[in-house]
Amino acid sequence: MQCYADLTPPTAVTSSVSLPFLSSSANNLVVAKSSILQIFTVKSVITDAVPSAAQPNPPKIQRRDRLHLSKLVLVSEFDVAGTITSLARVKSQQSKSGGELLLVSVRDAKLSLVEWDPESYSISTVSIHYYERDDLQGPPWAPALNKCDSILTVDPGSRCAALKFGARSLAILPLNQGGDDLAMDDFESEFDSQLKNRQSARQVNGDMHPGSSPSSASFVLSLLQLDPALTHPLHLAFLHEYREPTIGILSCRIARSSALLHERRDVVAYTVYTLDLDQQASTPLLSVSGLPNDVDKVIPLPSPIGGALLIGSNVLVHVGQAGKANGVAVNSLAKTSSSYPLVDWSDLDLRLEGCITEQLGTLNGDLLLVTSLGELVIIGFKLDGRSVSGMNLYQIPASNGGSLLAAPASCASSVGPARIFIGSRDADATVLGWSSRSWRQQSRRQSSMNQDTPNGTDKDEEETEDSELEDDLYMENDRDVEKQQFATISAEEFGRDLSFKVHDRLLNLGPLKDVSLVQSKLPNPSDGEDKAWDKLDLVGACGQGRSSSLVRMSPTICPLVTKRFDIAGAARLWAVHAEGSSGKVPETEFDHHNVLLVSMDPDYSEAITNAYILEGENILPLRDCEFEPEAGPTVEIGTLLGGLRIVQALKNELRSFDGGRSQSSSFGLATMRGLSTLRSWMPMNYDLVPDNAHFGLAQIIPLSDELSVAAASFVDTFVLLVGDDGRLGILRADDSGDLEEMQISDALASQKWQSGSLYDDVNDAFHLASDAEEDDLTSVLMFLLGPDGGLQVYRMPDLENPIYLAPGLGFLPPFLSVDFTVRRSNARERLMEILVADLGDKFHRSPFLILRSTEDDLIIYSPYHETKSSSSHALRFRKVDNHQVPKALRHEPSGSSRAPTSSQLRVLSDFGGQHAVFLSGRSPSFVFKALSSSPKVIDLKMDGVPSLTRIRTKACPDYIAYPGKYGRLTFAKLPLKADFSTGWAVERMYTTSTIKAFRYHEPSDRYVVGTSLKVDFKLPHDEFHPEWESETTDFLPQVDQDIIRLVDPSTWVETDLFTLENCEVVMCIENVSLETSENTHSRSHMIAVGTALIRGEDINTQGSVYVLDVIPVVPEPGCPETGWKFKALARHKDKGAVTAISQVGTEGFLIAAHGQKCMCYISVARELRGTGLCLLGDAVKGIWLVGYTEDPYHLKLFGKSARDVRVASAEFLPDGRGLCILLADADANMHILRFDPHNPKSLSGQHLLHLSSFHTGLDVSKMMLLPRSKTSWERYLAQEPADDDMQVDGLEHPEIQQQILITTNSGAISLITSLPVVATGASADSYRTLAALQSYLTSTLPHPLGLSPKAYRNVEVDMSVSGRAMLDGNVLRRWSELGKWKKAEAVARTGGQGEWEVRALLEGVLGRGLGFF
Repeated sequence: MQCYADLTPPTAVTSSVSLPFLSSSANNLVVAKSSILQIFTVKSVITDAVPSAAQPNPPKIQRRDRLHLSKLVLVSEFDVAGTITSLARVKSQQSKSGGELLLVSVRDAKLSLVEWDPESYSISTVSIHYYERDDLQGPPWAPALNKCDSILTVDPGSRCAALKFGARSLAILPLNQGGDDLAMDDFESEFDSQLKNRQSARQVNGDMHPGSSPSSASFVLSLLQLDPALTHPLHLAFLHEYREPTIGILSCRIARSSALLHERRDVVAYTVYTLDLDQQASTPLLSVSGLPNDVDKVIPLPSPIGGALLIGSNVLVHVGQAGKANGVAVNSLAKTSSSYPLVDWSDLDLRLEGCITEQLGTLNGDLLLVTSLGELVIIGFKLDGRSVSGMNLYQIPASNGGSLLAAPASCASSVGPARIFIGSRDADATVLGWSSRSWRQQSRRQSSMNQDTPNGTDKDEEETEDSELEDDLYMENDRDVEKQQFATISAEEFGRDLSFKVHDRLLNLGPLKDVSLVQSKLPNPSDGEDKAWDKLDLVGACGQGRSSSLVRMSPTICPLVTKRFDIAGAARLWAVHAEGSSGKVPETEFDHHNVLLVSMDPDYSEAITNAYILEGENILPLRDCEFEPEAGPTVEIGTLLGGLRIVQALKNELRSFDGGRSQSSSFGLATMRGLSTLRSWMPMNYDLVPDNAHFGLAQIIPLSDELSVAAASFVDTFVLLVGDDGRLGILRADDSGDLEEMQISDALASQKWQSGSLYDDVNDAFHLASDAEEDDLTSVLMFLLGPDGGLQVYRMPDLENPIYLAPGLGFLPPFLSVDFTVRRSNARERLMEILVADLGDKFHRSPFLILRSTEDDLIIYSPYHETKSSSSHALRFRKVDNHQVPKALRHEPSGSSRAPTSSQLRVLSDFGGQHAVFLSGRSPSFVFKALSSSPKVIDLKMDGVPSLTRIRTKACPDYIAYPGKYGRLTFAKLPLKADFSTGWAVERMYTTSTIKAFRYHEPSDRYVVGTSLKVDFKLPHDEFHPEWESETTDFLPQVDQDIIRLVDPSTWVETDLFTLENCEVVMCIENVSLETSENTHSRSHMIAVGTALIRGEDINTQGSVYVLDVIPVVPEPGCPETGWKFKALARHKDKGAVTAISQVGTEGFLIAAHGQKCMCYISVARELRGTGLCLLGDAVKGIWLVGYTEDPYHLKLFGKSARDVRVASAEFLPDGRGLCILLADADANMHILRFDPHNPKSLSGQHLLHLSSFHTGLDVSKMMLLPRSKTSWERYLAQEPADDDMQVDGLEHPEIQQQILITTNSGAISLITSLPVVATGASADSYRTLAALQSYLTSTLPHPLGLSPKAYRNVEVDMSVSGRAMLDGNVLRRWSELGKWKKAEAVARTGGQGEWEVRALLEGVLGRGLGFF
């Protein structure tokens, strides 16, 4: 009984498409990452090229140091129950949003047509088309669907789409288009303008979805029906500039063969057919035969080029509409492998295998080609009238950005003028921008000379524009001139002046080929002593080519403790900035902190609040000031007027102190609302407080006896107080900074409130208008949470009329609106706190509504608008997926007490470039949001944090301070440079050439990394082959040259190299403890390396086993990291490749796999330590379970798989009662086998019982067996006795369970957890509970693209051997998407004991068992 769950999503980009999806005027990019579909919007931002100084310069001086960048901002993300293979855009006049439709193809042969639904702010499936039925397949001898690639193409006029699947099947999907069918894609400028106007009118009128469907019924044809010659189709695509849908197909009559090149030379043909959708017939228009054998891709070209570009490994061929062909040879092999006439461009020496192309967006139709090595090449076309007479090629040099891409690209999409998105499976996806200043200036001068009237552009105004905007080549007013000018520009002339640079990146961890566990050297952040603890780091090798790197991955954030202070009893902390010059408070920059306020815990100290001075990394008591520690414990501290006032909220009073200079704007105080008239004449850095100010007390505001402050919120000039009894107190600061209490309306005063939050909506993100006619309405919004979970929003200072009411917030619906209600249910969540804050980074941030429940569960809502109306009915909230399960509380909330408590949510603004939120308490965690991801909740690696504050000083930039053990004050740093977009903290540590394997050598504290370089291979001197001496070509094939590197992790400097022979590649590296003496039987930690010597298909592969030691040596002067070197101890050669190595037994021996043999002294695939059991997996035949004995050395076969399985990886999974074996095959399936010699079907153990199989959809690269640590719920149930609220039956101490960590080639990290029969006493059968919950979620929740998770997983179970289906954790974690009433219904249907039981089970299967990370 196991459960599979993806801990991190796939990151390798497989396909992309750019289209106006959210609306007719939107600029969106849709990206597919295996089973993940992401929708981005392209945002232009302006940033500094270099860090600006503290004293800002005027804008005109800073102009040349500012950059105009294009960033990808995530709009929505969907986990699809399938593997996405292609994306395409479909123009339509019938979409709900007014934008275009998206056509998605899913493995093996499915199509989904989706649109954007503004009402639900999500995608909506228009139609789904399924072509995997048996009657649509070919003859029995035809290859299976999963063995054939599918190709999706859409007609440029969106009249139909085609999906090639199987060997020769073609599915045609007719698309319904309104308007004139003769309007073609390439002459559509006027048509598009009219179309957008009609779409805008329909959007305003609300008529965006007529009754007719965007698509008609599809039909399937065999390519042989189009033409009997299409026996071996290679590629196909719809072409531009045709009245009817016209498709170009590459094919050959006989199969291509490099070995039979002398007989099958130039057998590829390109044929163009026009399709008649009504008659389901076709007509051939033209055919070009005798093309080179390596041509395998069709790229349709729009006007003014037209026709198609055929791409091969060595050639480029353009075929025009009339059949005229022009070809070029890009390397010297083209002439030797083909007789087709080609223009010689072989001096470029390009390798076009796996290349991609994309339009540059120029008027003369230039293309950008990206090779498999990441090279950038410009393809230009010579036009003779409307026909192409030739092609020009120019390779971008490295000095102009030609080496920015380090790995092959998988897709490319234009995302705006001079902006191209390039995705990759082996490196980070990149947004490239290109510019050409000289051609822009020449074009503008020519345009100015040809115009009769001045252009009216002021020179000074033009010079103040952003430098990147000046680099745009094609402005609307220069279009005609540029069209004439660039028609005569060659690709070389155009490309020589081009410059590329990176605008944005999307993290990619694929392929994640190898992982290793490394002992962390960080001190325990919770302990009082700076000593190492039992935390482990997960280090992986990812990427290919020059982008390959070692990354550190962690599901939690671990702070690095820098200093501890002997101040015990700290409960809550705040760091503030106060100005002063009399020695009490040190002078600091306006955005740095110099005062730390500490509220003490009455259990450990007096109920006081102490003030300390921050000096460097030390703190000193602040004395002789007007701050009174004896005033009592502090509830909250905040700032007003951009830092001009510091307000201390006590239980029964408020105290206001001088804060110093305003921090509201880097351009002075003139932008501060309410103070613009007073301060508009002041200098930029004018000090508003006297020079002798030293944290002086400005005002004391006593509160009424009825109000005992429990929480407070501060924004701009307003203060919101929430009392213990739910009463409200609201104050406002005047121009001088003095606070005055505001009059609360009777409606507000008569209600009790659970929590409140103030938010300054300066960007009008909520788009709410007030009906009040007050002149002093501000952008500050007040959000109030009622005791029943209702939400009310007010625009300050209007406290009479709420501008938004959402009484159904307590039900936690997936979509919240003003009219949302739940009938026949009273299941509301007990909410304790509300916070509205910005999340994001320095480039983009947006507001989110964050709720905290009594169990410290975080519920996050994102606001959106159904329409552009300012009505409250147009504002809606969408629940953001948060699959993080809160830790179990020591004491479950009892009774119906709803008294407000102190705030546990704290906003961290501009924290290392991040705008985040921190949750204190029993489940300390951060809420981060990257541009390319949704908000992620990441645990802090600590048991409990009562409070946390950000510290920013010159000595401690972006530090944190928190009470450690027994409230001991602790300073620490966070890994803020890490990437949190996957939900894990990912840090790149070391980048080099392709990393094949690595291990950490603990005695020397060094990494041993096996890397590979591509080098040219030249035939050696051989007396038996004298013809080799005549090899004169300069375009040589490339082979791997592998090097084993010794890397110091403190500086990431390579201290030693061990170079292998030519053509010898690293297959595996393992850390082993070997016996070094037969007399003393002493053992030493060494490195074992398995290699393969691959010298061609006609020479037998050989292999070697190297045993290396890392020894200390005398370091080089001034380089202490060079104190360790390699020492080669042994090398054993064998006739087969050494593919796997493992330590075996207890005597310090190795076992290794040598091709088809296994020798007991070298290596094996897997060993279950302490048992002598080994796994041997075969790439074709299956898996064997063998036993190892040491006296004599012998391997005995215990059992093998009953059927052939192509094993990619395998691992043991002991479950306490038996031995299970999990293996991943080459088709992304996970098989569960069990060794049970007592079962009759196992033939006395000779066959491993096949229990079940499960489709993961991801190619597994490695599996690692790990122990499962106890979760918080397991510890809670084991220590706390059952009470009346939680009846626990059969509470036991379960045996230690095991789990398997899985890494994949797509960059995802997965986990398989073995479920016990009695899971921590939570249920009599945890498997039955989770299986029932999975069934409920599958039938209740909507599934993107209309795909079924049950069909996707394709679970096969053998019930005759007591097999059980593996549970799908990706479905189970969607439990958090349910509303509160749906959760109650799910618990009732599953027969569970309560929601706490579901949380306890989900915590164990979704990664909380990895407590050592």
